Amino acid sequence: MQERRTLRSAWLGLLLGLLSAASVHAQDNPEINHAYFAVHDTGAYAFSGQSIQVYRIPFSYQVRTLEEDNYGLKLMLQVSFGVHDFEIGEIVDSISTVTVMPGIELEFPYRGGWIFRPAVEVGQTRTLDGGPNATLWAARGWALKGVTLRGNQLTIGTGLEYSGTDAGELGVSFTDVKVGLDYRIPIGASLKGSDLDIAAFGLVKYYLDDIVLPVPGQDPLIVDEQYEIGFMVGVSPKIKIFGFSVTRVGVSYYTGDRIDGFRLLFGRPF
Repeated sequence: MQERRTLRSAWLGLLLGLLSAASVHAQDNPEINHAYFAVHDTGAYAFSGQSIQVYRIPFSYQVRTLEEDNYGLKLMLQVSFGVHDFEIGEIVDSISTVTVMPGIELEFPYRGGWIFRPAVEVGQTRTLDGGPNATLWAARGWALKGVTLRGNQLTIGTGLEYSGTDAGELGVSFTDVKVGLDYRIPIGASLKGSDLDIAAFGLVKYYLDDIVLPVPGQDPLIVDEQYEIGFMVGVSPKIKIFGFSVTRVGVSYYTGDRIDGFRLLFGRPF
């Protein structure tokens, strides 16, 4: 009980500290689509003379596990720092943001070996050097099924996500449908007593509502669909590195509709 009270106090302190860290004033900075980039993991993205760097720190606390309690319950806190660089002719502008999104994730078993994983997150983005702030929200659900293929683990997933923001003219919401494959192969080695594996995964994302990304001095970029392919290294059971629980780490390439980037992943790919 003491550990949980300490964890709740730490979360609350971090949330209040970050949300009050910036003294923000209005000025003529280019507008950005907060909701689109807030749901991205750590990575670097580029499109139409713009570059975006996102540094995301995922905190979580597993209250219940699917294996032990027949359902899973996880408390989450996503803290992201973003640097958005713009080229407007010969002028280079920059916007820095900090995003805090607490949330909750559940896991339920379903017939046929499927697992249903819904999650909800609500938070805020603070613009540190001018421009609008934003309230953000995201609700998603994944249906996952694991099958054994030639002694290896193949996970099939399909997901639906609804995200939105109230910032400026881009105060709109959008929905995307995702389909992913994750193929894990044991390599017969161990790390700190845990079995190592390597994995390849692919993800296709289709937006039911077009994403509008402002481009200073040009027409907005319309995003309909995107693709991702990546590789990961995993351990089972999880291990502790520098005090953090680690299950999987990896890197991926992200492309589609003139947006290209790389992501650094911690944990499952979807």
